This record gives sequence, structure tokens and C-alpha cells, in this order.
Amino acid sequence: TGLGGGIITVSAFSLLTPLSYKQALGTSLCAMVLPATSAAIAHHFNGNIVWRIAPFLAAGAACGAFVGGKIGSNLPEKELKCCFSAAMLA
Repeated sequence: TGLGGGIITVSAFSLLTPLSYKQALGTSLCAMVLPATSAAIAHHFNGNIVWRIAPFLAAGAACGAFVGGKIGSNLPEKELKCCFSAAMLA
């Protein structure tokens, strides 16, 4: 979810709202769909996307997100927080 979404938004959602940590994480990820899409369109029109590479990166990211989501949804909240925090610090 990036720096803003990952560290700030998820933390704020989980601390300042009644959302669970999993709900905060999922909501933050969902909120990034439109901005990422519009940015990709802008970069496409500016000629900044290497289309012979991008589909492979997108496929890998989609697979990783799916598997990560499955793993995360099966982890207890405390373990998910620790894993997410470690990933943000890495």
C-alpha cells in the first residue's frame, strides 16, 4: 500500500476507528485501486511504461497480493500486525 497507505492510513484506521486491523489493511488496499489506475493511464500516455515487461510485473504482483491476502486473512490479528510492521520497516 505504499508509505502513506501502509504506515499512516492503516495505523490511523486501526487506532482511531472501530475497524479491525484486517479491515483497516483491506480498506487501505482497496482505496489505492483508482489512484494506481489513473497514474498508470497517465504514465501510459506519457510513454513511461515498458509494455514488454509490465504485464509480467503485474501478473507477479497480482499473484503475490492474492497469496499474501490469503495468508494474512488466516493469521491472528497480532501476528498480522507484527508481519505488516516488519514489512514496513524493511
